[in-house]
Amino acid sequence: MGLIAFLESSLVLRLLLVAAGVFIVASIGALIEIYIERKFWARIMSRLGPTEVGRYGTLQLFADAIKFVGKEDFTPVAADVPVYTLVPALSVAFSFVPLLVIPFDYTVASLFPQRFSPGDFVFSNFDPSLLVLLAFFALQPVLVLLGGWASGSKYTLIGGFRSAAQMISYEIPLVLSLLSVVVLTRTLNLQEMIAVQSNSLPFVLLDFPAFLLFLVAILAELERTPFDLTEADEELVSGWITEYGGTKFLLLYLASYLKAFAGAAILATLFFGGWLGPSPVPPLAWFFLKTIVIFTLFVWIRASYARVRVDQMLNLGWKYLVPLSVLWLLLTPFAASVFLGHGVLG
Repeated sequence: MGLIAFLESSLVLRLLLVAAGVFIVASIGALIEIYIERKFWARIMSRLGPTEVGRYGTLQLFADAIKFVGKEDFTPVAADVPVYTLVPALSVAFSFVPLLVIPFDYTVASLFPQRFSPGDFVFSNFDPSLLVLLAFFALQPVLVLLGGWASGSKYTLIGGFRSAAQMISYEIPLVLSLLSVVVLTRTLNLQEMIAVQSNSLPFVLLDFPAFLLFLVAILAELERTPFDLTEADEELVSGWITEYGGTKFLLLYLASYLKAFAGAAILATLFFGGWLGPSPVPPLAWFFLKTIVIFTLFVWIRASYARVRVDQMLNLGWKYLVPLSVLWLLLTPFAASVFLGHGVLG
């Protein structure tokens, strides 16, 4: 009981414990995402994907990590060295922090049900958790611009500007689609949004237009096909990350999948009830399963659609998604009143 009492009295230790737990869960999720993307995408294209290293190619990811770490750690002559070096580490950090405010229902409290109540060890149990999540997503274009500029190459600078323009143009419909969920739930607390869905249908059914708008916008924010203009290698070599190699590239690669895990987790939380599910399965397992299934949808879209041109991408964002998201936001209060009148929305 001494350890339990110490944990109860030390808020900092409890938060560090949760942060470590979330990082472990997110890292495992990122590894599973990479494996699913390689195998699922390969099967769609009538290939096998990784097969040689480990059973069913499961150890190929670790072989690739060793390969990147073993490569020469070069720095371009014209690079701004401090900024160039910091961007990969900041990318991992800014991709991980949003996961701290997403309710995994991953609580140390579940280990001590007699002493702690659910939520004691969850970062996200505060009112503006949705705003914190959006704030760190909004910092991504800044990192992209810094990475492209600090590399000291005109190609990476152009790639950085193009990627930042893409992210900024799709942040508006992304935020407006989330505001639709806020109108339905009357809260900015992600825990409370899940609680509302526990007494009603999932918002993927009640707020389907917002789900579609958010799905398209998050694919653009994550720079995934058909919006993967960062990796337009026939135009810009490899966009703003062209001059990054070795361990730095590995960190950027990990950050992209942590961000994809966060994007899928947001969709699972806001539109699929988060960790809600039949009781025999633990809540964390439900959350993890929903997140991985949504990421598999991302992979399916990547394998099914060609990359759009930069003008098509900007036209879609500004001319179609922004007006549609504004229109649906204006209609959401009327939809909410109908749902409340019929007892659909708890």
